[in-house]
Amino acid sequence: LLAAVTVAVEPPGQPAGAVASDQSGDSSGSPAAPTTSAPAPTTSAPAPTTSAAAQATSDEPAAPSGLSASLDGSSVRLSWAHSGDATITGYRYRFRAMDADSSYGDWFSISGGSVISLTFTPLDTGLRSVHLNVQLQAVNAAGVYSNSAVASTKALAAPSGLSASLSGSLVSLNWDNPFDDSIGGKYQYKIKAIGAGSSWPTAWSEIDVSSQKTSATFSTSITVTGSGNRNVQLRARGDNNPATIVSTGPPAAPVASRFSTSDGAVASGDFNELWAPAGSPKGSIVVNWVAPGDDSIVKYQYRFRAQSRPDSYSQWIDMPGDASTTTHTFVFPTAEMYRVRLRAVNSAGPGGVTTFNMRPVWPALAVPSGLRASLSGGSVSLSWDNPFDGSIRRYQYRIKTAGAAWTDQIKWVDIANSHADTTSATITVTGSERRTVQLRAKRSLGDPSPAATASTGPPAAPVASRFSTSDGAVASGDFNELWAPAGSPKGSIVVNWVAPGDDSIVKYQYRFRAQSRPDSYSQWIDMPGDASTTTHTFVFPTAEMYRVRLRAVNSAGPGGVTTFNMRPVWPALAVPSGLRASLSGGSVSLSWDNPFDGSIRRYQYRIKTAGAAWTDQIKWVDIANSHADTTSATITVTGSERRTVQLRAKRSLGDPSPAATASTE
Repeated sequence: LLAAVTVAVEPPGQPAGAVASDQSGDSSGSPAAPTTSAPAPTTSAPAPTTSAAAQATSDEPAAPSGLSASLDGSSVRLSWAHSGDATITGYRYRFRAMDADSSYGDWFSISGGSVISLTFTPLDTGLRSVHLNVQLQAVNAAGVYSNSAVASTKALAAPSGLSASLSGSLVSLNWDNPFDDSIGGKYQYKIKAIGAGSSWPTAWSEIDVSSQKTSATFSTSITVTGSGNRNVQLRARGDNNPATIVSTGPPAAPVASRFSTSDGAVASGDFNELWAPAGSPKGSIVVNWVAPGDDSIVKYQYRFRAQSRPDSYSQWIDMPGDASTTTHTFVFPTAEMYRVRLRAVNSAGPGGVTTFNMRPVWPALAVPSGLRASLSGGSVSLSWDNPFDGSIRRYQYRIKTAGAAWTDQIKWVDIANSHADTTSATITVTGSERRTVQLRAKRSLGDPSPAATASTGPPAAPVASRFSTSDGAVASGDFNELWAPAGSPKGSIVVNWVAPGDDSIVKYQYRFRAQSRPDSYSQWIDMPGDASTTTHTFVFPTAEMYRVRLRAVNSAGPGGVTTFNMRPVWPALAVPSGLRASLSGGSVSLSWDNPFDGSIRRYQYRIKTAGAAWTDQIKWVDIANSHADTTSATITVTGSERRTVQLRAKRSLGDPSPAATASTE
């Protein structure tokens, strides 16, 4: 052990500097020369609490009290309380690493009887990150040293490696030696029987293992009455020190007290055929159990197997939570019966096992997705997406000609050799008519999935049966020049159509164009709703005529198209707001608020001298290049007279807005 240190102490009234001395005493080891290059440590030196003059005496000085040590980077920080002994002229310290092979080095002196803190740095770089034991003594003028105070730079931990065993009437304890001299070999324990109603004693009992201080492990024996397993707590002596709890044997089996489902239903007694009631979340059952009354338990574990695989238990799985956990929500991957085993674990290993059976609720299988069908010769080929659901045992189909109704005579047929990963099948048919096919999945237990439907060809065009406006008026027959009547909401017309009678339809789509843009159809847009939707409210952005196309879509693609024309109602434009006018030189500058109305195509103005009347000769003039987002314009005028200006908005069709008026003054 390199005991060379860097010491710098600066107590009040004492010269700066450090002294490393080889004093007489029980020191061992060979110190290296100290260094003085380290910065001076922080010291604090209150005056001793005595009015008597310091006298040299051969009596032993008072030992330092409240000694603490901590690591601060590569340095060690010591602090202690002054004893109030005026005869103390200084201190000395020594240290060692906290391990079995380390011994204390030489003593290092500290000048000054009022010093109460010190920072030093071991020269041995290997010790700069190692926890240390430090001894500190006070010295008086006669050179007599006090008893040692001992501290460790490591926070006191619960005893590690603790194990307990019971033989006859003796409980044997073994634990790791922390090589922490601040403990002084003094430990405390409590012991109790395991089981409900057993409690820890109030008082701690003492153990002195200081005679074993060089051993790698400590050991002791405790005499008990009776042969039942015990829980033992062990800690270093001292209130509030952390304790370790162990048992002399593995824990008893937990008792499954009840199974409760997520909707609050509770079953007790015989659980072998428990079903969670309808409405419970997917595969879930909540199991509660009674703890075995063993404080040494560190966790619970479970394993399970499916009824269909009697020899395939899972590995043991740690329960989420800690030793206080007494409930768990099991979520199982299929709808069959499961056997579950539950056990507690402590430092002695796993304990007894409780076994129970449960059959969880499992929701209806989802509709098979991505179903596609094609007809070639005398065969219909099916394909669909893999749902990655291991609970599926087979698939079934039924088939009919497109347009016909499903009847009881059209039976479900098992797809031969199908299983959870099957994603295709071939069906033999007679004739070349378009077919509609339905597919569903089945488990070994429970209801099948809802059916997916596909067709071997696209659907027919929907028939637009009527157009109705929002105020209840209905038009039928020729819809090419339909106007919604006055009073209808902005741009809205309700369209209804007759479905083509094709079960394979998955959605409807539409596209439209304005009369003013004959070559600019929108993209196809999915109708809100599903395949049963046969109505839609169209809302158009301008008051001109629109051409609309409507089609149905199934797994084979889009079908025939129905086309019709509509001209929606559009309310009168509002007065442009915030109009402002100013005259500068030969120009009138106008500005106004943006109405954020995309139906506006341009703005118009007219202008006159203030006080003159508006006449038919004062014409409305288009503001060049104006559009929906235009909010300013400049008008050239002659003369500096005050002007009055009016502004209005225009669409491509319909009346302009009412005029806004502003004056240049």
